[in-house]
Amino acid sequence: MTDAPALLKIENLTTVFGGLKALSEVSLEIVPGQAIGLVGPNGSGKTTLVNTVCGLYRPASGRVILEGIDITGHRPHSIARAGINRTFQIPKPFKDLSVYENVKVSSIHSRNHAPIEEVLARVNLREFANHPISELTAAQQKRLDLARAVALEPKVIFVDELAAGLTPGELHEVAEMLKEFQALGIALIVVEHLMGFLEQVVASVLVLSAGRTIFAGPLRNALADEEVKRVFLGGESDAGN
Repeated sequence: MTDAPALLKIENLTTVFGGLKALSEVSLEIVPGQAIGLVGPNGSGKTTLVNTVCGLYRPASGRVILEGIDITGHRPHSIARAGINRTFQIPKPFKDLSVYENVKVSSIHSRNHAPIEEVLARVNLREFANHPISELTAAQQKRLDLARAVALEPKVIFVDELAAGLTPGELHEVAEMLKEFQALGIALIVVEHLMGFLEQVVASVLVLSAGRTIFAGPLRNALADEEVKRVFLGGESDAGN
């Protein structure tokens, strides 16, 4: 997999808020079907990285390159249509629409109009297609958020703390879903605190602290890295999110 050409390249990305560097020269490469964990304590810059790549924030410097095309600073809807999508820590469904209709809204903007029933089946929500959002559990709403991201037929998905609050059984279920999306060639950047969940999905991680990269490499090596252990176990508090 590592011999394949990069699908997404993030090169020395720097984001500044009021003179404060929330991100400082962060770089990452991912190939089709690969999953990389994005790890760090609260305030380390994980969400800032996601928001910058997805176009919500404009970087001060650096580049975002998707399939060889520089999309740095493009509008969020353009980036989504180009092939980068995301889930949210707190799902934001259209509460007045059914489960099916929520996914349909995303599918309308896809290149090939992905079959909605198929997308729902992949996240085990097909039987809830006509249900209102109010009837879904928190775990099901997270899966719906994933379905909405997939319905846009992305090449890359930022999976933002999808595992938070899930039971062990639900964690395993979601991990298996993510592996299926990898098998379809979708690249995943998994923002997560739960190392046990990450071990089921990713082989490598990028670890951030105070907006900078402190480790990039195999997950098993990160767990033994002295600076990573200091940041996580020492209770370091960072400035960004």
